[in-house]
Amino acid sequence: MQKELEVLKHNYLIFLYVSIFASITSYYLWHYGIHKIGASKTAQFTHLMPIFGIILASIFLKETLEIYHLLGGVLIAFGIYLSLFYKRDLERNK
Repeated sequence: MQKELEVLKHNYLIFLYVSIFASITSYYLWHYGIHKIGASKTAQFTHLMPIFGIILASIFLKETLEIYHLLGGVLIAFGIYLSLFYKRDLERNK
């Protein structure tokens, strides 16, 4: 039981990395993006997470990219394009 609860020194380093870099830095950059381009435009970029997940999984985990991954990525990119640029064109034509 004691061995299971033993915390190794490198676990603290992992915890510090996750808490400082991944959490605080990403939180700061997200709010910086909201300040620069607005909340509605910034929210559209959350849809890019699956695309980056697939790319990183194929690089680091040697996952294979299938056609449905590529099709999903194209649909996500097209949806982001429409939501960011098509609405602006409609407002100009009024």
